[in-house]
Amino acid sequence: MADRVTTDNDVQLGGPNEMINRMDLEATYKHIDWKVPANYQRRLAAEKWEAMIPERIEPELIGGL
Repeated sequence: MADRVTTDNDVQLGGPNEMINRMDLEATYKHIDWKVPANYQRRLAAEKWEAMIPERIEPELIGGL
């Protein structure tokens, strides 16, 4: 997993067990007031996390399709 876009020079990479604790899950999944500048920045940063999958995932294994 990456804590931001993987092409960023300051990206931090790690396995899911290590990185999940660093994710801002509140900013990702809960409503926070975006009118508060600090909350808006948290949300923008949370949206940039990436999960890199080393293999092809068959479409029928992806829920919601």
